[in-house]
Amino acid sequence: MATQTKKQTKTRYFDDTDTLWIGTLRPAASARDIDEDVIVSCDEAGEPVSITIEHASRLLGSFVNALANSNIR
Repeated sequence: MATQTKKQTKTRYFDDTDTLWIGTLRPAASARDIDEDVIVSCDEAGEPVSITIEHASRLLGSFVNALANSNIR
């Protein structure tokens, strides 16, 4: 059985720019645009470490509204 490393994930929503960031605290070595509103950052091995979603409330609607009204920051 393979040993898995637990990765701590953080979520941040920036009200002023309507940006949602979900990621680990591992450093990114590169980033690529998935489309005009979504950016995925990867580590040196090419593994995703974060995703940034611009215009998040338009794309994710009720999820972002719930996040913005919660204590999660």
